Amino acid sequence: MSKTPTILTNEETERLLNAIKYPEGPRSMSAVSFRNYLIAMFMLDCGLRVSEVIQLKRWMIYENGTIVQALTVPCDIAKNHKQRTIPLTTRLKTEIDFLIENFWINTVESRLWYLFCKHDNTKHITARRVQQVIKTASLATLGRHVWPHVLRHTFATRLMRVTSTRVVQELLGHKNLTSTQIYTHPNSQDLLDAINGMDRT
Repeated sequence: MSKTPTILTNEETERLLNAIKYPEGPRSMSAVSFRNYLIAMFMLDCGLRVSEVIQLKRWMIYENGTIVQALTVPCDIAKNHKQRTIPLTTRLKTEIDFLIENFWINTVESRLWYLFCKHDNTKHITARRVQQVIKTASLATLGRHVWPHVLRHTFATRLMRVTSTRVVQELLGHKNLTSTQIYTHPNSQDLLDAINGMDRT
């Protein structure tokens, strides 16, 4: 029997994102902390795997002077070598716009750079570094170790509440529907919402 995936509540998600964006407290955001924050946002709002998000190139989100409406994950970086297209949420496009306006120097010559690169711009950030960022922020704010894949699980579970299993399968890039069906299982938040809903009937 498939195990119900661990996810974050909306409140936990906001606390985690805030801790990543402002690691030293209010107004402590830097180029690096915003980069880390946006990585988490891509996993939460697009359901990307760590291996996929670290290999994104700038041109995949910004073409011809415009932020794309949907992100296409090419087969060469997708885990199952299956290309998929994921529409960008409004809040993610807002954060991408902030990135471009405040941290990109040349949007033409640098279009082939990795979106989330190291300081020298020639190599992408490592999966291990992303894990460390999420771990540090989650221990500090939630009191427990959260793996990056939990953000993908959170995306999928939220999505399952508003659309069909087949749509979720396509957006996650699963080859088999059985891999997606773990998100149909009720979790603790679903159970709490059900009980709280009784008060409104």
